[in-house]
Amino acid sequence: MDRRQKLGGQHRSWATGYWLPEALCGDLATAETLYDKTGINDKLKKLLVPYPASLSKFISELCIDEIRQKQSTFKMLHENATIERQLCLSDISASLVRLAFARSHQYLRGFRSLEKQAKLLEFSDLPIYGLALEISKGTRVKSMMKRIEELL
Repeated sequence: MDRRQKLGGQHRSWATGYWLPEALCGDLATAETLYDKTGINDKLKKLLVPYPASLSKFISELCIDEIRQKQSTFKMLHENATIERQLCLSDISASLVRLAFARSHQYLRGFRSLEKQAKLLEFSDLPIYGLALEISKGTRVKSMMKRIEELL
């Protein structure tokens, strides 16, 4: 079954299928190993540094799928469904951030130092990150949805 067919449901088994591996790869790529008798750490670093193109492609595709699904959900929600609308916008914003980092081949290392990490993004991915910032402010939502479609 195509993963896009599963997006409309509440349970999306693939959701952990991309956040978890991305975070794990980031942890392995940036971890300091105190003791490694077998040399597995060096082997892992060779696989994960730099950020693999295949991981970038996979994460980007899934982020785009999630953004489109959340946009669709957002359009169907009644204007009085403020909590649901805000949750959709938060999900879109988080997926845009992950998309920008994946396209730039940069591991996202949590959200605490996001501003510092954003300086590592490629120039071409800064507009995606900028949209995530705008969405988090909650202004001009309809015009931003149109801009998201143009960037995807």
